[in-house]
Amino acid sequence: MMLKLMSEYNYHSGIRLRIYPSYQQKRIIKKNAETARFIYNEMIACSKEIAGFGKLSIYIQGITERIHVLRERIKSTTSLKAHFLWLDDAELDANMIANAKKNYAHAWKCYRCCETKNPPAFHRRTYTLSYQTNPHYNRQRVSEATLTNGSAGFRDASHVYVPKLGRIRCKGSRKMLARIFSMQSVRIGTMTVMKDAGRDYFLSMQLASDEPFVPSLPEAISTIGFDLNLKNFYVDSNGCRVDNPVYI
Repeated sequence: MMLKLMSEYNYHSGIRLRIYPSYQQKRIIKKNAETARFIYNEMIACSKEIAGFGKLSIYIQGITERIHVLRERIKSTTSLKAHFLWLDDAELDANMIANAKKNYAHAWKCYRCCETKNPPAFHRRTYTLSYQTNPHYNRQRVSEATLTNGSAGFRDASHVYVPKLGRIRCKGSRKMLARIFSMQSVRIGTMTVMKDAGRDYFLSMQLASDEPFVPSLPEAISTIGFDLNLKNFYVDSNGCRVDNPVYI
């Protein structure tokens, strides 16, 4: 059986976990988050420089070569690594680089579809840090994606595994964790590692499954409407009237 993509599942949800990384893991999180911001800003800078040249009416060798260099630089992850050799650092997650490029493309898509009024802008350095990564499933060994059989994800209800970071202790909603662990097949999509301004660390996961994450409620046998007003407390659609309470 072929592994299904995230978009092919019937139900989608997400979960946010509090994680407790070690000092070494915090350092790697900061390095990956700063690199993701650098890549996004580098692609913004290249696109702004290309747009600044405008549409050339005549051939100018220097400008044409510069535009070609800029377009080749942001064309792929390999070209970025060829230009910035420090991106080959063993502590940098390759999925982080791919997601930074994907977020840049998505920002332009939202702008062109009029979902945002301003074109993509530089990401400023703030007290918060975040970057995205993805789990991978071995199609030769895994026939069905679960929470624990990917390259990243849960190892048990109290620990998660994140690429380059390793095993991290986590804590989340017991009700939600019990629900997703009881489901037969749950695939993990994009994982976002973040640090807030209070120096707390969190991990957000996109989840997909063919089973509903929230049990459906029984169908209502009857309906009733309420009208709140000033003359009395309320009047329902069955004609029942409740007077305003009197406090002594």
